[in-house]
Formats: sequence, C-alpha cells, structure tokens
Amino acid sequence: ITDVQAVDRFFDLQKPDICINCAAYTNVEDAEDIGKQLNYSVNHIAVGYLAQSCKKHNAGFITISTDYVFKGQKHEGYLENDSKNPLNDYGRAKDQGENLALELNPKSIIIRTSRLYG
Repeated sequence: ITDVQAVDRFFDLQKPDICINCAAYTNVEDAEDIGKQLNYSVNHIAVGYLAQSCKKHNAGFITISTDYVFKGQKHEGYLENDSKNPLNDYGRAKDQGENLALELNPKSIIIRTSRLYG
C-alpha cells in the first residue's frame, strides 16, 4: 500500500466495493527514530493512496486509526470531535493519515481504537 502504482493497479483489476484499511505501523517506540520513515509511509501516505483510489473507483473507504491522535490527558473517553493533539510521531502520522483520507475522499470513515486483538 506504500506504492501508489500498485494500489492503482489493484483497484483497476479488483474493482472493490469497499476497502477496509487494517494495515498499520504500530511499533510506537521505533516510530520515533529507526521506524520513522516506515511509520509515515504506512500510517499517513498510504492511507491517502487508498482513500484516493477508493474515491476514483467509487468504493467505500474505512481506515483504522488510534487514540494516539489525542494528547491522552482526558479522564473520560474521547469524542470524535474532540481536539486532536498527538503526543508522538506515531500519533502524528495517524492524525495526518486521517486528515489526508478526509481531504482526498470526504466519504472516508475513520475508526479510532485504543486496542485491537487478533
């Protein structure tokens, strides 16, 4: 998903009705240094590629984000319209991915979660 041409080819061939982006660089500590480039490639830039291809192909787009887009100082749960203020590069990349998705495809749906289980 970090290769815009590969994303476009996939959408051209598969013609999906919906895309759910479950990909993420989640090593929060490494996102600050050795994984910084990969963090931004996957959590920011690639989200834009997917959102843009979904719009081009009239496909729905859902992307999974994180509570790291918030400062983390609120005692009760965050609301979707609370001000974002990421604490670290991981949160900043996810925040920028959210913003890019909505900019390139206003019909994007963003799901923020604090944990995923597999």
